[in-house]
Amino acid sequence: MRITAIKPMKNEGPFILEWLAYHLMIGINDFVVFTNDCEDGTDAILERLDELGLVRDLPNPSCVREAADGHNWAAMSYVDAMPRLRRSDLFDAVPNADFISMNQLNFGCSGVETYDLDTMLMDQFDRSMHKSNQPYGWNRARGVKTITRGSVPFDRMGNHSPMCRAKI
Repeated sequence: MRITAIKPMKNEGPFILEWLAYHLMIGINDFVVFTNDCEDGTDAILERLDELGLVRDLPNPSCVREAADGHNWAAMSYVDAMPRLRRSDLFDAVPNADFISMNQLNFGCSGVETYDLDTMLMDQFDRSMHKSNQPYGWNRARGVKTITRGSVPFDRMGNHSPMCRAKI
């Protein structure tokens, strides 16, 4: 089964290998990474991982057209045209679903002011937001991330969900 992760990256060099290892561990096996304006070697690390066949490293389309902002949107627009994503088949496991949505759970600094490069980030930053909004005094919905079946008609992919032409 092919499951693709799409990730824009900038200056994340020290964390790439742990990120890749974690996502391989949870079942992601295809990676498309877009980089822009890296100053810490992130692009060189990803280029080597691409040469090894572990990720597909691409420059963010926003850099090619020299746009100073909109890096995520430029990458998402480009992704919409990639046949590679149409071949990902997580949905074989849930044949009646066109979308798989999940609640977003943000992790913060856990009181850590400087990180230790010799310790896994997952071990340093291990506290997340409360699962209820009540402690924060909000009544709004939590963030959602959505995975979309490639054959579903949608206009474009957004950061959190597809923008659909028709109600599904």
